[in-house]
Amino acid sequence: MIAGRYRLEEQIGAGGMGVVWRATDSELRRVVALKRSTGGDDAQLRREAQVAAGLQHPNVVSMYDVVVHGADRWLVMEYFPARSIAATLAATGPLTPRAAAGVGAQIAAALVAMHDRRMVHRDVTPGNVLVAEDGTAKLTDFGIAHWAELTNTGDARVVGTPAYMAPEVANGTPGGPAADVFSLGATLFAAVEGHSPWGAPTHDPHDQQRRAMVGDRCPTTRAGELEPLLSDLLAHHPDVRPTLRAAKVQLEMISGITIPINPVAGTTGDATTPVGPPPRKRGVLLGSALLAAAVLAGAVVYANSGSTSLASPLVGMGNVGNERTADPCSLLDTNSLGRFGNRVVQKDTEYGEFNRCGMTVRLGEEDDNVGEVWVQILHPSEYESEPHPKGELGPPQYPLENKGKCERPIPLPDGNRVVVTARNKGGYPSELCSMASEVAGSVLAKLGQAAQIPRRAKPFDPRSLANADACATLQKEELAAVFTTPVTPEPDFGHWTCYWQTDSVDLTLVFSREWPESADEGENTVSTGVGVGYVGPESDESKGSTGCEIELIHRTYGEHTAINDDWMEVATLTLTSLDGSVPEEALCEKVTALGRLIAPRLPGH
Repeated sequence: MIAGRYRLEEQIGAGGMGVVWRATDSELRRVVALKRSTGGDDAQLRREAQVAAGLQHPNVVSMYDVVVHGADRWLVMEYFPARSIAATLAATGPLTPRAAAGVGAQIAAALVAMHDRRMVHRDVTPGNVLVAEDGTAKLTDFGIAHWAELTNTGDARVVGTPAYMAPEVANGTPGGPAADVFSLGATLFAAVEGHSPWGAPTHDPHDQQRRAMVGDRCPTTRAGELEPLLSDLLAHHPDVRPTLRAAKVQLEMISGITIPINPVAGTTGDATTPVGPPPRKRGVLLGSALLAAAVLAGAVVYANSGSTSLASPLVGMGNVGNERTADPCSLLDTNSLGRFGNRVVQKDTEYGEFNRCGMTVRLGEEDDNVGEVWVQILHPSEYESEPHPKGELGPPQYPLENKGKCERPIPLPDGNRVVVTARNKGGYPSELCSMASEVAGSVLAKLGQAAQIPRRAKPFDPRSLANADACATLQKEELAAVFTTPVTPEPDFGHWTCYWQTDSVDLTLVFSREWPESADEGENTVSTGVGVGYVGPESDESKGSTGCEIELIHRTYGEHTAINDDWMEVATLTLTSLDGSVPEEALCEKVTALGRLIAPRLPGH
């Protein structure tokens, strides 16, 4: 009998920091759990009680009381009949990605509630996540948790479990909220893969910590639909990991359940009623609704505007300045893709629009198994669901992988964006979002080093389309052949793209770079007086629109890059009838006439 009230019934757990018993509270006649420190560290046990008592949440094991019995201090906690993920892995093996996502959504909700109260857990592991038979998951063991202020001002001792430790913590940085994000990802990684992202334990007790320090992570083999999110959660750079709120939404979409962050129900007196997943039918419906909403919004799940760490945002860093002289290639570091195996990484400085720069990476032995990662400096999005506060840099946003591409937009202080995109050209399975996140972390670090994006090392060739203004190529009276009412040109970044738009007609001119090629099937070659153009239909049956496009071959030039030595600059003019009322033939006739007007006005002619 402890403290004359709690009768010890059975030892139900033991670890490096304490022994836990199932006990009976003779006063209230209920089952509780009692924990006594094995090391006799009263200060640590007292801190655990204080942190846990400051958080009442359905997905956290509740703290009821602290009692002293002889020389020992005991914590009185909620008794939660469940098995840890670690015990489940030992008994029955890995979880399915959907089951792991359901557990992860609940633990993410608990961690969000912690972080909202300026607390950090610092030891999220499979052994500290309990899961009941009905699917309810709870976070426990706050032995090394801290108030965030203490964490940031404390010493740099490495604390936590090495197998689930974030790289910055392994290197001696006090663990903040971003480290909890990583540890949640590492716990979910273990739940589906059966071992830590830093590998299975070896005879060397420091091996996992050494791997954590350099970010030498194991690849996923069983994660399935959970893999893109795991790649984000386990990003090496803490500032590019998603916030827990963003992660929670994605986990809910995968699992089909919805978990409240700060529920008002589920607590009665000082006893917490387990709140598990909703009934499967309702859960599926909610998940479908979330998924439909995401698809309608472009399948984007954004991090909130605050940093994932407690550090102040970088103010006034990484502004664009002169759009035509800002150098996107200066933001890329080929070393940022170094952890993706025995791959050759090269910069691709030429392909695409003038505000773009890319890298190619060999993803395997096959010649066509090539990945691309590129950055573009862009104007603000017209469809931003959560506007970023001007004057602050980052953090990145986290759209879902979509149609074989994964993007990581980084908001800039001046309102513009740098967007990192990863794509696998060969269609082979790859860690697209992990690649995008690693490069985004490197880009973010470079953006934070100076008030302005570095300038281009050399000016554009005088004959280049980069010196032209797309919106100045057509006069108002010439546009009357297309539009029945006057239209105002809308320039995009660097004036290398221009839009003329009405409710029924779109006209777009884009300056870009490609490798030389002949006309595609369905295209016709036409003379412009100063060169050739390729004209062909650009209709979209799914949207009910008709269209036609002319590619004006402006000039060819030589430049050695990762993917080609011969290049051409192209001015692409596209005319679209949004309602399909104008046939392709008429649109092609008009766009050809406009192309012949534009060609002689471009630089060098």
